Amino acid sequence: MRFSFTKKQCFVFIVSSVILLSVFLLLLILNSFFLLNRADSVLLAKNFGFVLKAGFFIVSLQLILLIFQSNFISEIDSISKLDVTGTNTKLELEHKIKKIEDNGNLKNISVIMLDLNDLKYINDHFGHDKGDVIILNFAQMIKKAVTHDVFVARFGGDEFICIDENSSVEKVEQFKDKLNISVNNYNKNNDIKISYAFGYEINDSTNHLTMKELFRVADQNMYKNKREIKSEDLRYSGKKDSLTGLLSNENFAQIFEQHIGDSFNERQLVLEFTDFSNFRYVNEFAGSAQGDEILKFFARRLVESRNTVCASRLFSDYFVSLIDVTSLSKREIEYSVYVRNKSIENSIMEEFKLSSFSINSGLYLVNSAVSSVAEMIQFANVARNNAKNQNIGVCLYSSEIDAFERKRQEILSAFKVALKNNEFAVYLQPKISTDNDRISGVEALSRWTFEGKVRWTPDEYIPALETSGDIILLDYYVFDKVFAWLYERSYSGLGYIRISLNISAVHLNNPSLFFEYLRKLELKYKIPSEYISFELSEAAYMQKKETVSIFIQALHGMGYRISLDDFKSNYLSMKVLENTPFDEVKIRHNFEDKDFSFSDRMILKSVIGMIKEMDKVVVCQGIENKNQIDFLKNEKCDVIQGFYYSRPIPLDSFNDVCSKFA
Repeated sequence: MRFSFTKKQCFVFIVSSVILLSVFLLLLILNSFFLLNRADSVLLAKNFGFVLKAGFFIVSLQLILLIFQSNFISEIDSISKLDVTGTNTKLELEHKIKKIEDNGNLKNISVIMLDLNDLKYINDHFGHDKGDVIILNFAQMIKKAVTHDVFVARFGGDEFICIDENSSVEKVEQFKDKLNISVNNYNKNNDIKISYAFGYEINDSTNHLTMKELFRVADQNMYKNKREIKSEDLRYSGKKDSLTGLLSNENFAQIFEQHIGDSFNERQLVLEFTDFSNFRYVNEFAGSAQGDEILKFFARRLVESRNTVCASRLFSDYFVSLIDVTSLSKREIEYSVYVRNKSIENSIMEEFKLSSFSINSGLYLVNSAVSSVAEMIQFANVARNNAKNQNIGVCLYSSEIDAFERKRQEILSAFKVALKNNEFAVYLQPKISTDNDRISGVEALSRWTFEGKVRWTPDEYIPALETSGDIILLDYYVFDKVFAWLYERSYSGLGYIRISLNISAVHLNNPSLFFEYLRKLELKYKIPSEYISFELSEAAYMQKKETVSIFIQALHGMGYRISLDDFKSNYLSMKVLENTPFDEVKIRHNFEDKDFSFSDRMILKSVIGMIKEMDKVVVCQGIENKNQIDFLKNEKCDVIQGFYYSRPIPLDSFNDVCSKFA
């Protein structure tokens, strides 16, 4: 029993006792006066004893009542500070935090956060009464595991907080060990098991955090522990990908839904869909065994990433994962995934001796309005396809990207049928020599037509076909049409004409297939290689310089010429020209200004001069007026290509147009 007296209670007790004793003493004196007059001393003594006893009895009774009242109020006050679990209430927690902050001494303070796992599952399947029993038992285990100086409070629902003002890492670990023993003993004897997440943070010699920061870090550590526990939940044991050890697809969907249900409003989550660029070529050239090792390596690094909640391999090199991006902006989300991917790419290239390796990641910001995990995966897949066109290889889903992807899918689904039905037409655009204003060659271009109308423009279908790899089929289609046309032209006596053919960068992933097809064309049509040149973009060259150099050497060995296409006439691109293996450089400049600005003239002049000094042919494309032509001729540009001279001409009509060209 505890006694707690206020100053007011003590004052009232003393004053009332003095008054009562004074009254009894006065009565005793008066009584004695009357008895003395009667000379009855025996009766006087009896009365004196009675009055004295009565006075002390009343004073003692008052003291007992005062003690009872004080203790009752103290107990009521103590009870009001406690939750039904016997731990402190959230209000008391707030008072405790304020008291600590007012004191100002935060050294050696620790904040421990504990949260029951799967309480919703228990409530739904066993009833709320069972859930309440679990909470009460867990609270008692916490109270028994902590030392007497630790403050314990129920933060709400199934979450508890401990504050220790004289803490250490060893003390926290001892508490956790004791709690684990209690929980394990409980679970041995009960069908409904207790599982909890544990997280803490402590102000030691390296930390100087505020109470708010201690709570934030402890909360993060607790949720990290919760994610680890859920990913290793025994209910999902055995449901793993046999190669990587990641969650099965079904298992991933279950845990995904559980995480969204448990803490959607507290966290920002992203669904990630990932694959590797041209992974099938890794399997072909390095072998499937090494390919499997790469998959396992990536899976380990994905799981080890601190933001990964759970992950699964859908099939082959396609992975999905749930990542925690709480407090990150959309740009920061993309950048954080890019940094992670770049680190993994470098590690894989070093570990497996690969010259190149790239990862593509599509991201979908989880939305509670979308109920289907499959639908979210589809949105992330849309972003993944678009990521292949991004410099960083990472793309966050948006409605605009979805519209683009729908068009891309429409293009891809129609492509092979269109190719079979000869919906693609080959056009030739003349390249004019500045020496004599005559056609020195042509560039072969494709156009997708349907029933006499343009179905899609090259800017729409070429990027889509490059991301899918189908651009290779279109290139082969154009090559065959051009070789056949040259053969027929020569057979009819018109002779050969130099033709430039565009090569997609996708061919660089498997050059052997390209050269195999080229040799088939040589055997079939016997076109002299001096009349064929191939164009490769600056962007493709910059991405794979070493591969391109070997590729060009092989083409040179077969007698073909190579052109560097889409060369940007600016100072940033000039370094590309150093030791370049190309025979020709095609400059794509912004020719919208009819007369050129002074800076445009100076840049073009210096770029053309540098290319000429390297003894390479200079071609300027996109020319549309005579002022531009005069300037380029004056700067000794070799070849001009553009609408000023001619738009692209259908292959079947070119011979007639060519004969009339002036």
